[in-house]
Amino acid sequence: MLFFELIINATGVAALAMNLRGLAQKSDHSLQTSSAWSSALWALNSFLLGANSAAAMNVLSVGRQATAATFGAEAARLKALACAAFLAVAAIMALVTWNGLTTASTAAASMLATSAMFYLRGARLRVALAAVAVLWIYNGVVYEAWWQLVSTLLSLAMAVFGAWRTRDTW
Repeated sequence: MLFFELIINATGVAALAMNLRGLAQKSDHSLQTSSAWSSALWALNSFLLGANSAAAMNVLSVGRQATAATFGAEAARLKALACAAFLAVAAIMALVTWNGLTTASTAAASMLATSAMFYLRGARLRVALAAVAVLWIYNGVVYEAWWQLVSTLLSLAMAVFGAWRTRDTW
């Protein structure tokens, strides 16, 4: 059991490090790339905790961040279709893994993050990610996932800091 808890804690710490790294960067591309890796680690962490809805939403986040990072302004129609597809998949995943308010909060976080990653930049992106962190806090409390809760609070603080750092892009 101690080894299993060690793996859970290690994935949480690694996810936190990747997430904070991305939020501290001024580059939106670096933020999206770090967020993708962080989401992969959060998915593993949530799965190990038994939080299946959270794990599913994090798996979706990996694809979302990677896809959003590839689109430029010239591909507006394709970007809109990709964003709509990720929103639809998030809604379906929420329905399939429904567990009440925890699913509602993680689904809302996923949908907000999806829209933000595809359409927001600079300070606005980071403010939206701060709101996403607030929605994820509930999941950490319910599952008593203290690493997840602490790291989400740190991510919230770093998102606010990142918004301040990029305030000239508002």
